[in-house]
Amino acid sequence: MWIRAVLLSAAGLCAGTMVAAGFFAFITAIGVVTTYAQRTHTAKHIKLYETTLATGAILCNAWWTLGCQIKLGALSGFMIAVSGICYGIFVGSLIIALAETIQTIPVFFRRAKITTGLSVIVIAFAIGKCVGNILFYILKMAV
Repeated sequence: MWIRAVLLSAAGLCAGTMVAAGFFAFITAIGVVTTYAQRTHTAKHIKLYETTLATGAILCNAWWTLGCQIKLGALSGFMIAVSGICYGIFVGSLIIALAETIQTIPVFFRRAKITTGLSVIVIAFAIGKCVGNILFYILKMAV
């Protein structure tokens, strides 16, 4: 019986490692980390950014898998808000980097004959996404 548990644990660990490696290869291929380093003029710290990203993913996955809990009391709402903002920034950056990589935004603007107002449109997308998430998660308004 213990052999089965060991084999299942090893298979799960290997599968999780392969998925994580594929995800980090994807992030590297679309250039999320390098783009941030270039735009903030901190390219000398790129190894630190990559290490921080990998460490955060490993710790959060372990946290989630093991079901750890920390009692923060009054700080719990604040920490949820901060982590939500960080998750949103990461997902938004990932989406924009992917869109830039496959050139969807320029193709869309060219076909729609939009010549000015790119920044306004991107901000409108972000505000719409934010309002939609607030309506869905906070006010429990499903479509």
